[in-house]
Order: sequence, then C-alpha cells, then structure tokens
Amino acid sequence: MDLHGKHLLEGLSKRDHKITVISTKHPNGKEYEKIDGIEIHYLKHTTFGSSRKGWKKESINKFKDIVRTEKIDIALSQQTAGYSVVKMAKSMRIPFVTIMHGYETMILRSILNQVLNFKKDYLLLIKSCLSSFYYSIFQEPPVLMRSSATIAVSDRVAKVIKNRPFVGKDRIKIINYGIDLKVFNFSEEARKKARLKLNMSDHDRVILFLSLLSKQKGADIAIKALNELSNRKNLKLIIAGDGEYLEDAKLLVKHFKLESRIVFPGFVRNEDTAKYYNASDIFIFPTLRLESFGIVIAEAMACGKPVIASNIGAIPDVIDNGINGILIPIGDFKELARQINLLLNNQRYSSMLAKNAQQKALERFGLDRMVEETIKVLKLAMTRKQ
Repeated sequence: MDLHGKHLLEGLSKRDHKITVISTKHPNGKEYEKIDGIEIHYLKHTTFGSSRKGWKKESINKFKDIVRTEKIDIALSQQTAGYSVVKMAKSMRIPFVTIMHGYETMILRSILNQVLNFKKDYLLLIKSCLSSFYYSIFQEPPVLMRSSATIAVSDRVAKVIKNRPFVGKDRIKIINYGIDLKVFNFSEEARKKARLKLNMSDHDRVILFLSLLSKQKGADIAIKALNELSNRKNLKLIIAGDGEYLEDAKLLVKHFKLESRIVFPGFVRNEDTAKYYNASDIFIFPTLRLESFGIVIAEAMACGKPVIASNIGAIPDVIDNGINGILIPIGDFKELARQINLLLNNQRYSSMLAKNAQQKALERFGLDRMVEETIKVLKLAMTRKQ
C-alpha cells in the first residue's frame, strides 16, 4: 500500500468506514492481515507491485469471494488497479471510483527526460514505449469510462484525463494529496536536534534534497548546483534517501571533491522526514520526472521552507512561482545554483516565500481535508445511476 493509500484508508477507517483491500503478493508471503481495522488480502499468485502477471484473474476471483460474503457499498481503485473488476462491479450495480495519480504517457515522458539528461538507457525508453502502449490501451480506458467518479490528485492530471475521449469530464474531481500537518510543521527544537545529529553548526546554510534516489529525481543536478557555489564554504547539502542512483551520486560528489560539504544519511522513514526539513534552510527538488503532485514539496512547504523545484508535471499546481516557491527549467543546474544564491543573499525574499508556502500548505494540503473531500466524492458516486 503506498503512502497516499495508507493515509486515505486509515482516515476512512477512523471515520467508521469498513475497509477491505485486495493487493498484490506480499513480499514475505502473507495472504491476509488486519491492520488498524483494515482487512488486506494479498494474492499469492501475482507479482508484488504489478497489475499484470496473474493480477487480472486473481483479483477477479478474490472480488467475487468478498462480494459473496459481504455487502460492498462502493469499490475504490488506486490508479488503474481495478481494471480487472470494474466491469463486474458495474454489472452488480456497485459504484466504482478511480483515484488517478498520473497517466501512462507521464511515465514515458519522464524516462525520455532521463535519457536526454544522462545520454544513455535507450533500451529502457523502448521498453517504456511498449509498456505505455499496453497500459494506455488495456487498463486506462476500461477503468476510466466505467467509473462513477474519478479523483485526480492535481490540476495537471485532471486536465490530461479530461482529454481522453472515453472519460466523463463532469465526473472528475481534483483532490490534492494530504499530509499530516501535526507532523509537518516548523519546530526550532527539532531543527537544533537534527542539525546536531548531522554535525552541522548554526553558521552552516543547509540545502535539503529528499527523495527516492533514482535517475529521474535530479540528485545529480543538486550536486552540480552545489559545485557551482564553491565560493560559499559554509553551504552544505543533504541528499536524503536511498535508491539505484545512490552510488553514482556518491561518485559524482567524489569527482567534484565535495565530500566535506555533502551528507548522505541514507533511507529516511516518512515519520522522520520532518526533522530533515526543519534542519534545512532551503528545500530543492530538481526532478526530471513529470510528477503527478510532488508530496515532498508540500511537506517542505508545511515546515515553512522556501522551495526550488523543476517546472514540470503538476509541480506548478503546487508552487506559484515567485509567491510561495521558485520554479526552474528542467535539468538547469546553473539556474538552480543562481536561485539558491538569490535566497541566501535575500533573507526577506526567502522568508516571504517560506511564509506563503506554509500558508498554502495549511489551506490546501491537510490530511483531514483530503479524507473529507474523498468521502464527499464517494457519497456522490453512490447516488448516481450505475
């Protein structure tokens, strides 16, 4: 279960809704468990994280089993995972709602940006083209055209979905990701503790990059930007996270001789990320990926940090350029360095961006708001003729 799904289902469960989840194979072989009142069925003949390779048959069979023994008021699909059961649900007059976190061509274009940036991985691009074609033909259409309602996580996702010829445009509702505002907020005490743990003084200016370390997320751009700012000796960069690009990132740091100025704390649990936001002065997210929302941006904003991020995907839906953050061209490490320098030299401007960012996060990105708005969509879907 991804973080959005976890938070949403926990929120629904706390409001006394009974939740049953059908999921792909558990990494440790479990077939069933109950967590905080949420029942989860893992399909052992599927592949972990894949809606192919046995998923269609197994999910249909499990859906039939559940419907035989329980009264299902509504079915909810994360992305197109429900493509296998949507037709059956409709025939049984069970309202069906799909939450779209993105669209298939988004993944393809993200990989294209990766290939253009690193000048390799061309075979991956070909595979992505084939995968995008498959999902765009066999999964997206059956789910979207049969959904009683569709939730898009950003304006950008909604705009693209509305252009699909088989989608009921009047049934699309935008509900942004929600974050726990009790966890993600500014704390001077947390700032001091985190800086002490990271061996950073009050005089250090700290930039934070926090993400899965894949080739698409822009860790190399962050490192190159710091190299451009070699004259700022008290400027430090935290690259928090783990992933397939971690070792390459460390080699790039070594190439530029920046070992003393860049910290790699490794994987950070979600419940600990607020400490890193608080320890930093600026949050950067120079991603190459067409993000469907950019939840780390919202988290940093809620912690009162000025954010510099790529002008790509749905990020402009989160950041209003020059008002509550800064948008830069994709892959432009020199512009990233220039904007970091600007914020460091202009504390008034930096504080204004941070204050506005925190205000927007409080108004738009709260977890309770996401859950309550989702409940409204579910109730509306249940009143529509199936």
